[in-house]
Amino acid sequence: MGIEINVANDTATPKLEKLAQSLGSLTPINRRVGVRVETFVKDHFASVNVPRGNSRGWRSTGFWQKARKSVSSRGDEAGATVAIAQEGVALQRFGKQGLKPREKKYLTIPVSPNAYGEDATDFDKTFFWKSPKGNLFIARSVLNGRGRNASRGIELLYLLKQSVNVKPNPDVMPSDEAIKTEAVNEIDKAVKEAMV
Repeated sequence: MGIEINVANDTATPKLEKLAQSLGSLTPINRRVGVRVETFVKDHFASVNVPRGNSRGWRSTGFWQKARKSVSSRGDEAGATVAIAQEGVALQRFGKQGLKPREKKYLTIPVSPNAYGEDATDFDKTFFWKSPKGNLFIARSVLNGRGRNASRGIELLYLLKQSVNVKPNPDVMPSDEAIKTEAVNEIDKAVKEAMV
């Protein structure tokens, strides 16, 4: 599921009516508004994509870089639309109660930096492990230490859940007010250029 940001003409009607009279068509200005908001959203995603990795400090999967590349815009007589095609951005922004897997029985939630950004099927010789509290994990055997002091242990890779609640995070997107400001600023700029 992607996100679309629509900038409709009726939000800035007086300025656009004046501009439309001088231009004859609103399509060029709406394309400009779309490109400006597209750039604004991409710049925001670049600021979210800091090199620290995720909130746990694990390596980055490049999610926000991919989100940035997925932003596109279009404009026509009716308005401007900015689309974000990267799957997961809407989930991050709006959250979801009771998120369930689409095709499998469980969601795989990484609990190891080695598992983060990887598919559970990428690991060889894994097994299911149930904790004393009843949580189910995908794990693998590991060798701890070297030589005579080496011992076998397990590395927990993924926590398995049938559903989870994802909290919304409005900070992953620019605010509606900031987007509106960008759109209006581009309209103002176009009006000034048309009046020259």
